[in-house]
Amino acid sequence: RASVINDGTGERLVFSAMETGAANGFLVDVTDDDGSLGDDLGLSRLQFNESGSSLQLNRAGGDAALVVDGLAVTRPSNEITDLLEGATLNLRGTSAFPVEVKVEPDVSKAKGLIEGFVKAYNELQKQLDAVSGYDAETEQAGVLQGNSLVRGVELSLRRLVTQPLSVLEGQSVRALADVGIITTREGTLEVDDTRLSDRLGDSLDQVAALFATDGLIEGTGFEFESSRTETATGSYAVSVTQLAEQAAIAGAAVAVPSGAAPVTIDAGNDELELTINGTETGRITLTQGSYTSGEALAAELQARINGAQALRDAGIAITVEFAGNQFTLRTAEYGSEANLEVTYADPGLPGAFGLSLGQADGGVDVAGSIGGVPAEGFGRYLTAQTGNASGLKLEITGSEIGDLGVVRFSRGVSSLLEQAIDAFLDSDGPFSSATQSLKNSIDDIGDDRLDLEDRMQRLEARLVAQFSAMDAMVAQLNQTSSFLTSQLAGLESLARNGGRRNSN
Repeated sequence: RASVINDGTGERLVFSAMETGAANGFLVDVTDDDGSLGDDLGLSRLQFNESGSSLQLNRAGGDAALVVDGLAVTRPSNEITDLLEGATLNLRGTSAFPVEVKVEPDVSKAKGLIEGFVKAYNELQKQLDAVSGYDAETEQAGVLQGNSLVRGVELSLRRLVTQPLSVLEGQSVRALADVGIITTREGTLEVDDTRLSDRLGDSLDQVAALFATDGLIEGTGFEFESSRTETATGSYAVSVTQLAEQAAIAGAAVAVPSGAAPVTIDAGNDELELTINGTETGRITLTQGSYTSGEALAAELQARINGAQALRDAGIAITVEFAGNQFTLRTAEYGSEANLEVTYADPGLPGAFGLSLGQADGGVDVAGSIGGVPAEGFGRYLTAQTGNASGLKLEITGSEIGDLGVVRFSRGVSSLLEQAIDAFLDSDGPFSSATQSLKNSIDDIGDDRLDLEDRMQRLEARLVAQFSAMDAMVAQLNQTSSFLTSQLAGLESLARNGGRRNSN
């Protein structure tokens, strides 16, 4: 970024990096039409690189440096999100004394989530009542009143929200009633706000285990990470036989830099290449100059390595430490996929850093068992693959091996309700079967209607035919009647006339 600033004596052109951190330093290269970059004329006045410096350096880019629980940490930004899990640190200034950072759970958010759970359950209960209950005022019954499936759903859900969780036996929180959530006569849930607040304040971990899929830790040096659908609730012993290790390269002993005896980085010791976790850094060039402390050299080496574009693209970073008279390079990752190798080193690099071409190391996965059954180690994570604990994943965070304690794995009320509802709604579940049965009945009624319509049409056709035949017959009979009437009249006339002739 370039800007023009008036410092009180005149206009100044200022170049600034857009991002913080030692890796975001920059050079200014120029091409001057007069062919000379050393005359401080024209564009030569803007040169700032290894060949010459006509600009004034006001401030070099640098990483934030802090000590957390005795561990020296550097980051390229003053906003740090990857140091304390779930917390963001915003660095505002330096301090000569330790500053305590207290990270506490957001109890108000947890309370809001629990109240949301109660509201959702009550809405479901009201819907069930609407379709299966009886309104005495209107004397109207729900369309599903007496339906065994709906009744089964109500009983299953009510049992899940009232019964204690057996895996939490011996804990102060085992059921919803223990946190002030009770069931009313209407079947809905009601919250005792004071009791819920008290339990969130003194037993948050147990409240979490009551509601969600969680693992209560009884011991030290490990944390619950996750589980799979096949993981059975229960208590499982945790034992570690091998701690996870990072890939680390320790250089040979070197002279400790000081003001009286600085270490000079020049063209003979300023370049190296590494392969980290399978990614090649490419050529890394250190900033030439005199360094009066091992810490400053370590910070420079770390910044240049982590600034390699290939590493940044892959999300890979290492730490460089100087302790005693030795530099140590260490990967951030643990386990067998972490590796570190020096693939190129200037001739003078071993003298300055104690690092030599070909030095390499690989990480080690954690090893141990969960529930007495050997588990799979990957980095610092230990995952059970067989038995009731299958799928239970723990992070081993401590530095001790042996029996670490017990994890109580619990599927909380929310998880159990979700499983129950999913089972009801599954493609092979009872609702699917009942819906299909109703659909089949509707289809059968439709078929019956078609059959009835067909029979009605045939009956109508037959009746119409019969009516037509009957009508034709009546017409014929009328015709015959008329004929007979005329014939009878003729016969009567003939008879009368014949009688008169005889008398004459």
